[in-house]
Amino acid sequence: MIPFTKMQALGNDYVVIDAEAHPVIDASALAKVICDRRTGVGADGLLLLEASGDGGASAPRRMRIVNADGTGAEHCGNGLRCAAAHAVAHGLGNDGRVSLAVGHDVFEAQVEVHDEARCTVHAPVARPVFGPEAVGANLDALGVIDGASASLDLGSQAITPILVATGNPHAVLLVDDVEALDLALLGRAVEHHAAFPKGINLHLVAVEARDRLFVRSWERGVGPTQACGTGAAAALAAVANAGCCSRTVTARMPGGDMELTWGDDDWLRMTGEAVTVFGGHWPRAT
Repeated sequence: MIPFTKMQALGNDYVVIDAEAHPVIDASALAKVICDRRTGVGADGLLLLEASGDGGASAPRRMRIVNADGTGAEHCGNGLRCAAAHAVAHGLGNDGRVSLAVGHDVFEAQVEVHDEARCTVHAPVARPVFGPEAVGANLDALGVIDGASASLDLGSQAITPILVATGNPHAVLLVDDVEALDLALLGRAVEHHAAFPKGINLHLVAVEARDRLFVRSWERGVGPTQACGTGAAAALAAVANAGCCSRTVTARMPGGDMELTWGDDDWLRMTGEAVTVFGGHWPRAT
């Protein structure tokens, strides 16, 4: 049996496993069954906390993200907060501070524990990189490219999102009314567009005030989610870079609010909740 913890951050939910203590043989297969909302635990993704690879010198654990469909993701903001809270709860932090390796980077998070289930986590997300090359786009399949923006022919309509990477590839579409658009229709079309051979996340963003954004997210390999940490960070970077909001905002999402800042050092940073829902054991079939 594999011990797991079900966690969520602004409704973006994960199954977290300490894979150093309990190695996972086939992470893709496990994600597909354990994340299934009808026959499994149910989650947007699987977070594996593995050995960092350097004996813990830079970080006690490395976070690996596997989407619900078994595909991998490069980074995950809400997942990072959950993983940091999980690490601190299991004695891996120092006075609430813990470092986690993700990809080639190490992220230091500060965890404020409110009770046995609920934490607030402050952590860096990424330095944004703009443009089609940053998101791995196939330039031949894009329309007109104007700086960080590019037009996409979706058949029934054309859109011009801002393309920005914040650890993950994102397409940010600035709109007047987020609720007026069919997120599922647009998200599926953009994720699987020929311009993005590795897929991409889509975010519909409305500016409610200079310091407040409303964000709805479609995540590749998952679908519509209650929140997306790297996506909200990408939204801030895209909208602030266009001069439409300040560099410190509250991102309002269906799952709740996240505080975001784009610092003078070019780092995007987030503050938001991480909640332990329940724990259990999964049969070691994978």
